[in-house]
Amino acid sequence: MALVIGKATPYDLLHGFVTINDADGVTDGADQIVGTDMSDHIYAGGGNDVVKGGGGADTIDGGAGHDGVSYEDSDAGVSVSLVTGKGHGGTAEGDTLISVEDLYGSKHDDKLVGDSGDNLLSGGDGNDTLKGGGGADTLKGGAGDDVMQIDGVGDHVYGGAGNDTVIMDSAQGFKIDLRSGFIDFNPFENGISPHMKHQVESGYGPGFFPHAPGDEPQLTDVENVIGSKFNDAIYGNDGNNNLSGGDGDDVLSGQGGDDIISGGNGNDLIFGGAGADTLTGGTGSDTFVFSSAAASQMVNGKPMDLITDFETNVDHIDLTAFNLQNGQFIELDNQVIGGTNYSVIGVDANGNHQLDEGEFAVAVKMAPGTALHLQDFLF
Repeated sequence: MALVIGKATPYDLLHGFVTINDADGVTDGADQIVGTDMSDHIYAGGGNDVVKGGGGADTIDGGAGHDGVSYEDSDAGVSVSLVTGKGHGGTAEGDTLISVEDLYGSKHDDKLVGDSGDNLLSGGDGNDTLKGGGGADTLKGGAGDDVMQIDGVGDHVYGGAGNDTVIMDSAQGFKIDLRSGFIDFNPFENGISPHMKHQVESGYGPGFFPHAPGDEPQLTDVENVIGSKFNDAIYGNDGNNNLSGGDGDDVLSGQGGDDIISGGNGNDLIFGGAGADTLTGGTGSDTFVFSSAAASQMVNGKPMDLITDFETNVDHIDLTAFNLQNGQFIELDNQVIGGTNYSVIGVDANGNHQLDEGEFAVAVKMAPGTALHLQDFLF
């Protein structure tokens, strides 16, 4: 193991680049190698090395071992791909990377792209975009609002400070759970029977993947999830989450917090959970399921939850958990809330023919003069 700091010789100045290799003290151990502000040719040799090229268009060959390149000293954001082996922006401009596995970004907004191997991509400060590619990757967003793309159950994401988003770019659907921090294969991928709906909301029941105490979570400090092109099951936590199903017939369950939930394409099953949630079905025949009055109550004269794109005769609102009696269901059409027209539906639990504070109610965005119909509900 050695700390090697490159220096330009008169020969290097004449030829316009600096060569840094074993002649300069590079070993087959875990070296830290620092280049110059010129165009360096750095040969890291064996061992798990970390190389900081500095300024100039550098060629960095990590050699054997698991090697990383750091742009932590860049005065601007960098864009570096291990697929192409090329770097752009800041101190990455013009860089060529060979046999490099890990990337460390700057304090600015970076884009770091991994290859088919097992990569560590660390964004540092700034609003970074990290794309793992194949392999069992570790993505560290650091401070800032980061976007991190993963493709499998072998990946690990550490969002860090900020409002961070995970994107699933996979060849099949997954179950992504921000409460437990685990990513599993989707146990509901082949559909859900009606009697399982409320088990599905919690994420437990048939097909549940238990994890042993002490298992390391795969998702830490992540607030938002965008699903894959397939059938996913996505679960929020007690924070304010933004969950999007993407394509496929997805299950989306906000749990606690004030969530924004979008089904995307496909026939989606959407549970807002506790908190003031904004629910959007997207295209397809979507079902909005409410399991208790706590899921959406009247607060200060308004329902907590909003459904933004309900399509009559296509989408459904599922109230089967309430076991409603005659006269308990209330629908108030053409209600203006915040300048927008809604139909307000709810449960008159105390029998006074109105929706009071604390009673279940949901606002459904509708065109003025239109109304919901009996076939839009599941009782």
